[in-house]
Amino acid sequence: MATTTLLTVKDLENMPELEEGRYELSRGVLIDLEKEGELKRKAIHELVKATVNGICTAYCAGKPLVVFPESDIVLDEDTYRRPDVAIFAKADIARLNSEYLTVVPSIAIEVISPSERASYTSGKVADYFRAGVKEVWQFYPIDSEIVVRTPEKVRIVTMDQVLETPLLPGFSHAASEFFAR
Repeated sequence: MATTTLLTVKDLENMPELEEGRYELSRGVLIDLEKEGELKRKAIHELVKATVNGICTAYCAGKPLVVFPESDIVLDEDTYRRPDVAIFAKADIARLNSEYLTVVPSIAIEVISPSERASYTSGKVADYFRAGVKEVWQFYPIDSEIVVRTPEKVRIVTMDQVLETPLLPGFSHAASEFFAR
């Protein structure tokens, strides 16, 4: 039987041969994003991601929140993930004292490509909740719907509905705004 060597984030720092931006780490297991379909993004994926980032950034301006697009976030010693967009409290970001994001976002946002494997996306959601993320938004460009997940429930927002959350008071956008082409 084959055994897998579990890694920590510190182990990865000592592996310069790994191409930056190609891997994530989940509970010690190295994830090759190319094998998960994550690196095969299409233009529609990037357009939705840019739109989500723009809407969230505009909302957060002047509030005690900050938006980070596609940044590595260390969730614990053996897990780091790279959400497409993440929303943090500015107070948490002000406490940073390392080169890595070591604080947990309030909301992690993913744009799901058709090529991504379901096991990869569900594992990512589990890692976010285990670390303390309050909500995960998954945008499905092909279906034009948004899946909003909390640790307790799942809600689907369709094109004719509005995306709102108690975590962002006053944030209210029709799902169609995120998928406009």
